Amino acid sequence: KNLLENDEGLASEKFEIRVVSDASLSIDALLKVVESNAIIGFILVIFVLLIFLDFRTSFWTAFGLPISMLIVMAFMYLAGYTLNILSLCAMIMVLGMLVDDGIVIAENVYAKKRSGMSPIEATTGGILEVIPPVVASHITTIVAFLPALMITGRMGKFIAVFPIVVTVMLIASFFEAIFILPSHLAHSKIALKKGKDWFEPITRFYERILKKVLKWRYLVVVVFIGILIGAIFISRDTIKNFVLFYDDSAEKININLDAPKGTSLEAMADLTSEVEDRVQKIIPEELLISSMASIGKHYKRQISAEKYENWATVGIALIPKSERTATAKDIIAELRREINVKKLPQFTKIQMSAEKMGPSTGEAFNVKIIGHNKGDVDSVRAQMEAFLATIPGVKDIGNDQIGGKKELILKFNYEHLAGLGLTVQDVASTVRTAYYGTNATSIETSDKKLNFRVKVDDAFQKDEKFLLQLLIPNRQGRLIRIGDVASIESRESAANINHYDGARAVTVTADVNEDVITPSQVTRMVMEEFRDVPRLFPNIYLEVGGEARETMMSIVDLAIAFAIASLLIYLVLILLFKSLSQPFVILLTIPFGVIGALVAFTAHGIPLTFLGIIGIIGLSGVVVNDSVVMIHFINKIFAGSSAPDKKQAIDAIATGAKKRLRPIILTTVTTVAAVMPTVYGIGGTSQMIVPVVMAMAYGLLFATLLTLVFTPSLYMINTDIRRLFTDTKKMDLRRIFHRKAKKKEFIK
Repeated sequence: KNLLENDEGLASEKFEIRVVSDASLSIDALLKVVESNAIIGFILVIFVLLIFLDFRTSFWTAFGLPISMLIVMAFMYLAGYTLNILSLCAMIMVLGMLVDDGIVIAENVYAKKRSGMSPIEATTGGILEVIPPVVASHITTIVAFLPALMITGRMGKFIAVFPIVVTVMLIASFFEAIFILPSHLAHSKIALKKGKDWFEPITRFYERILKKVLKWRYLVVVVFIGILIGAIFISRDTIKNFVLFYDDSAEKININLDAPKGTSLEAMADLTSEVEDRVQKIIPEELLISSMASIGKHYKRQISAEKYENWATVGIALIPKSERTATAKDIIAELRREINVKKLPQFTKIQMSAEKMGPSTGEAFNVKIIGHNKGDVDSVRAQMEAFLATIPGVKDIGNDQIGGKKELILKFNYEHLAGLGLTVQDVASTVRTAYYGTNATSIETSDKKLNFRVKVDDAFQKDEKFLLQLLIPNRQGRLIRIGDVASIESRESAANINHYDGARAVTVTADVNEDVITPSQVTRMVMEEFRDVPRLFPNIYLEVGGEARETMMSIVDLAIAFAIASLLIYLVLILLFKSLSQPFVILLTIPFGVIGALVAFTAHGIPLTFLGIIGIIGLSGVVVNDSVVMIHFINKIFAGSSAPDKKQAIDAIATGAKKRLRPIILTTVTTVAAVMPTVYGIGGTSQMIVPVVMAMAYGLLFATLLTLVFTPSLYMINTDIRRLFTDTKKMDLRRIFHRKAKKKEFIK
């Protein structure tokens, strides 16, 4: 760009240089979105901290944000990672989580300072008290994201940078919270205000409510199970309409044009110029970077592109989505009204598509029909294309069987052929000699050999009458015309013959309007309709490809990643609590935490996407964090009493939960406040990353209710079960001792 702007002598009078496409505009626009949302999120985090803590504590806690960002930037530079939509998305999502460790530590130190302890004592005591759950919660968050590295295929390569950036940022924030933040807190005093803390009435109210809730703990669990079932029912369409990406930020539109066969490149260029003129009139100049025609080829979603003289593509480059209100889909709808085969009958087919963000996943619908019998394969293809045409939302139906040049087929009358003393081989040999030629003789020179090939003159080769008059000697030496033993059939030849695993293969493709139907739904409908193909055509089978295949592979990989993340979280919690039941209690909150994300997707009309599930998997690690800290404090209170009864247990749980109310609300509000600007595009938006931050924001909001009500209820139920087993064991021991005592008396 600098070269074009500064070197005026680069072009000449004969030509000029124009910018056709500029990818840096998209990156710059996305960087501005991240920058503005990060600034807004940082301000909101500071504001929230100031409400709950004093100014110095709030400032040094929030100071972890820029430090963590600088560390991850340095790591990315050294590791060779670039700033792209995934790495920026990871930064936005973790933005509010970076201060979570600092909040837990700072709030505990702050509480001890308010109790009258010196800054040094309050800092050391506060950190030592919360360091085990902080370490555990940090590890659970990291292990929730790391299994995403196990996702295979194109989507795995695409998402790989996401868990790496998240992990580095979380490690950086942990380092800052443990080693840097305490040095600031230890040397800062708080001004003890007269009167009670404004948050104290809220904690007392919460304690009273929780004690009542714990008495109805089994009903609470039933209610939450009902909410979970209801949320899944409400969100069933959102789950069912899964798509790989939800994105309206496409910046490139391609118009594929087909003219009648035989159209020359020069004629195709003239026809395409009219389409270019219409594009210039329809799309406002301020939205258009460039439109460029490529004659002789089509844009394909795959890497390779086939070339034919009667093809052309008009590529349209738009300004970044953040600088325009019209989406690529809106612009395509306008183009279709003026650019179609009805208004431009010189074309046989016109297709339009937008280049989506993310990796290339192939056509929305892609199914291979594989078999050895060409007739059967073509029959299934025709039926499949006809069925696709009946499905609403399906468009641009086609296949990879492209017509080639005209060919002549000789149809033999075998009775005449045998009666005249000829064979098919005799005819084939003569035709080959006439059209391809044969070496009549050769001469040797000093350095090479020259062959003399004899064949029919080119002027006669395209004459069908000449072919029928061609003479062939039979066994008796008599000359027989080809027309006496065969007839000619003219047809269009196949430009390409594709094979798959050694058999002939035809691929049927189509695009879809995702506002009406998803690629996965179309594929399921087609596979259901053609489920009897193997029975009707024993030598034919179907294989799904394209976006539907990538979707199925991604769902399987995501399910495995979610299972591994849950297992790793459970193992980490076992090490912390030295218990099998308490980690299980915490894990039960994960499926309930998904409720908030699913309902949010449904309420906002956003489908469940690949990145949305990544956000939900990451949410599973964040959801357990507050529960970990809460249960750790409750355990400390329980450790002080040997065998509490039911009322004492309720009081202990309520007391422990009350102490964690402030940091739980703080960590939730700061995390949500940091990502909400991105969810609603306050500082600019990118639809592709909205699902992942929306899953985190609304999942955490509902998870807070879980932590404050559901987790204590599960803890109390776990206590009931343990007490039941303990009482049963004591009764069994008493019976054993009672029997032994009776036995001794009997012996005496």
